[in-house]
Parts: sequence; C-alpha cells; structure tokens
Amino acid sequence: MEFLPTPLERLLALEAAVEGLLINEAHLNVSSINDVPSRSHAIWQADELLLTRLIRKTPIALQAYLVPAELTLTEKGGIILEKSQHSSPLVFCELNDGDALLCYDFNLFHRVNDLGIFNCIFERPATHESTDILAIQRPALFKPIVRGEKWTMHRKGELVPRSANIPEQTQNMNLIIRLDELERNFYRLSSIYHTEIRDLRSIVLTHEQQLSALMRISR
Repeated sequence: MEFLPTPLERLLALEAAVEGLLINEAHLNVSSINDVPSRSHAIWQADELLLTRLIRKTPIALQAYLVPAELTLTEKGGIILEKSQHSSPLVFCELNDGDALLCYDFNLFHRVNDLGIFNCIFERPATHESTDILAIQRPALFKPIVRGEKWTMHRKGELVPRSANIPEQTQNMNLIIRLDELERNFYRLSSIYHTEIRDLRSIVLTHEQQLSALMRISR
C-alpha cells in the first residue's frame, strides 16, 4: 500500500522549501546589494517572521546576516545600537530599508539575561518562572540614525517561554484544517466530474451508434 503524505507533512515540506528559497534569494542578492567595501555582513531580505523562526530553530542559517551588537543607554532613556568590535550574545540583522532587528540565540539566554540593559530591550511574559529560558517572539526594532552604522530603538522586542509556539504555528493549524476541507471538496467535485464525463461519453456513444444505424438504413 502506498502511503501518501499527510496535509501536515505537505505543509511542513512546503514551508521548509519556502524558507530555503528565501534564504537562497537573500544570498543571491548579497553581491549586488552589499557592494560596499565597509560592509562585512549580508542584508536580511526576508521578513521578520522568518528571522524569528530561524533564530529560534536554526540560527546557523543566519551566520552571514548576524552582527555583534553594542548597546548604549542615553541620558534621555533611549538606546543606541552600534556594531560591536567584539563578540556579543546580542546580535542584529540589518534590513534592506535601513532598519535593524535585535535578537539573540536562546542558547545564550543566561548570558544576555545577566545584562543590565536586557530588560530595557525586551518585554518579558507576565507570568514565567525565573528559571525559564525565554525565546524571542518578536525582535526589537531599531531605526537608523546613520544608515549602516548607528540606530536608535523604536520598538521593544517580546519574549515568550521557549516551549511557546512560533507565531505562524497557530496559523498553520488553521491552514491544515482549510487544506483538509479543500481536499475533501476537490475529491468530491472530481468524483462528480468524472461521473458526469463517464455518463456523457456513454450518451455520445449511444448517439453515435444510433447515427450509424440511421446512415446504414438510408443507404
């Protein structure tokens, strides 16, 4: 018996394929967009949701895009983002429009959690254990002051427990339900269609036979 993939398996395969295409597209655009001698990183071409997914699941895929971050708290309570000359548990991706998204590898959560400025950058969930490892639900957004060199924080990021769903997972469940329904309707309509075609062919064959009989009589 042939085992066909389930809707969930097909959806996950399609999702993985789309992620791969987006990453490949970004790599292909690196040479044309990043033709600047002072830039040592690639510009992130895909959306924020994919970045969040990859930083939580496969951060190695982002190596070409992540830049060590150096943060400075201003006298007015703002936060300035610049490239760090040293390694840092906080990293950012520069976007095509000049904005920057700040994030971190959740495997380094305990390191970033010890940083005094961390709570100024990310909103924690209302209820969580102090020992919980928190993952990024939404990166912190920074707007450029000097494009490619200095940014100021525009929006805090959001954290959730590591076990929480990635935003699109809930959407995927709804899509799976819709996919199942579409498949059922497709097979139902296909069955009706093939039945009607078979009946029409039978009618046409009967008419052809009757026409042939009339032609023989007329001769």
